[in-house]
Amino acid sequence: MEDNQNDKGSKNLPNAIGNSKEIIKLDKHHEEIEGQNKFAMESTNRKIGFIERLLPSKETRIVIDLKAKLIKQQGEASIERSRMNNEFFRQALKSTYDFILRKGLEANKREMAETGIINKAALDSKITKLTEDYFNEMEKLEEAIFNTKSENIKQRKQKMLIARMDEFEATVTILMEQYKKINEEGV
Repeated sequence: MEDNQNDKGSKNLPNAIGNSKEIIKLDKHHEEIEGQNKFAMESTNRKIGFIERLLPSKETRIVIDLKAKLIKQQGEASIERSRMNNEFFRQALKSTYDFILRKGLEANKREMAETGIINKAALDSKITKLTEDYFNEMEKLEEAIFNTKSENIKQRKQKMLIARMDEFEATVTILMEQYKKINEEGV
């Protein structure tokens, strides 16, 4: 018996279940709703004459008010759509720029780090060579001081040589610290 009722019920369903127009037509109030919609559309779309505008009836005033509200709503909806559209594109553009900027900054930092490593290696090599040359020169000067006959001059030259070497070492240390600071600021 249940199968019989299910069969009867399924005969009332539209052939294409996904077709929403067919389902709406099955509704017993559909004709009434369609009639009201048709009347509303005819009422708001009819032209209002000059005399009716000057001496409007109650219905004409309602129609005029409804048309004004409809126009206002359509304008507000259009403005809101434009605002939403602009906001969407603004956010998409911002996201794109943020992505490009982030990728650019990452590439820039990576390049600066690579350049810093290459420059540091070259700088270390140059400093090592310059220091080696400097100390070779200082060794020759120390030998010359050792061969000096006057003890007074020998002591003064040794003091000057020690001060000069200390100054050189301090200069190299300062330059390396400045180089490190510049690299840290850049990266």
